[in-house]
Amino acid sequence: MGLYIGHNLETVHDIHYSWTGWPSARAGLPQFSPGSLAGLSAALTKDGLVVEGHTWNTNAVQLSVSAQPDQAPVWISQRLKGRLVYALRHQGTPVAFSRKVSLRAIGHNRTGVVDRYVRDQLAHVDLADPRYKATLAEVAIHNPAVDLAEPAASSHGRYWYNLHVVFVVADRYRVGDRAFLVRLRERVMSVADAQGCALKRVAIMPDHMHVALRGNPKLSPQDIALGLQNAAADAAGCRLWEHAFYVGTFGEYDKAAVKAAGRSHRPCADGE
Repeated sequence: MGLYIGHNLETVHDIHYSWTGWPSARAGLPQFSPGSLAGLSAALTKDGLVVEGHTWNTNAVQLSVSAQPDQAPVWISQRLKGRLVYALRHQGTPVAFSRKVSLRAIGHNRTGVVDRYVRDQLAHVDLADPRYKATLAEVAIHNPAVDLAEPAASSHGRYWYNLHVVFVVADRYRVGDRAFLVRLRERVMSVADAQGCALKRVAIMPDHMHVALRGNPKLSPQDIALGLQNAAADAAGCRLWEHAFYVGTFGEYDKAAVKAAGRSHRPCADGE
């Protein structure tokens, strides 16, 4: 067990997804019923999922939800589908759904905005020692081979699962030792790889760290953040980060775009 564990965390989170499901080839969705959505929303609230919007036609249904940091995308997708199937059966209009589903991370910012924000962290900090600034630039991570617009595929569907995670050094102590910064970079890369995550950018700053990545949909945001926290503790040989951290979702679509799709009642197609 690592130094950082789930029940000690104080997570600031902004986690949202858009889920799309399709009825089986020989079935279609019934006409939308506000009553069935109300029952579905109530059931999902008990699961810690809050329905924020929907689109609905005979060919597909899309639900946008906010989620908790300890909920993995695969689990969320299964719960949304299961609750929807039950709600439709309960109102007397049972529907068989395809195994194929789509789950997209969405947020207040799109991928390009988050990527530039993490990239430009060093440009916005005033450091007296140019050698220290050069070291921070050296240990920054940018992997151009990682395309955050690409999904992580599974046997049950496709998952666009991008996370922005921010850790703050305990007591705002400034990390300056070059050997440690290099070791921290290596441990973060190693742990992310072991988790099945793909790092896009990492900005290690004097008193905090930004990470933008494509996550493993079997892991929750909290699982991924804990792995990175404990990687830093392992590199430091002691507690490094505050227990509190920020984690938020982002993607090719922001929440405003999903709301606009809802007003037009047009679910986003798989792969759009």
